[in-house]
Amino acid sequence: LDGSVEVVVFEKALAGNEAAMALDEIVLIKGRVDHKEAGKVCVIVNEVSPFKPTEAEIEKAKAAAAEKAAAIPRSLNLRLDAATLPATVIDDLRRVFEDYPGECEVVLEMQTRTGPRRLRLGEGYRVAARNAALKAELSRLLGSTPLPAVLEPELEPVAPEPEPAPA
Repeated sequence: LDGSVEVVVFEKALAGNEAAMALDEIVLIKGRVDHKEAGKVCVIVNEVSPFKPTEAEIEKAKAAAAEKAAAIPRSLNLRLDAATLPATVIDDLRRVFEDYPGECEVVLEMQTRTGPRRLRLGEGYRVAARNAALKAELSRLLGSTPLPAVLEPELEPVAPEPEPAPA
């Protein structure tokens, strides 16, 4: 993630797991996202446990990360129904896009009274499509829009570089 989020741990969640919360320990938390005020997000912790991955889990994660890094996002397609969103949605989206700059173009596919419209946003609105905080902001802003269709960028596999010819 880029950025930070407040994590709130109550005594009940700490019970029996105080050792996991020692300074510089890496932990797994389970909880719920809370939108305390406009623009402020925190996680209310339900459960804390130490993070102790096995070697096999580490290798599996490395392989998955390498595979994901080999795919370049081409565009983030947002499907919107103009009738169900507030009139400020375009300005709200613009502010969100400015907060998460990146290499991925944004395409708005809008259902309007006059039919479907497709709007490809300019270079100034490219985003970091894989950023979890961006996805959370879009989910909060767009509400009932189906998330998988909205938040999964189109990916283009990267071809491996050819081996140099023997001299």
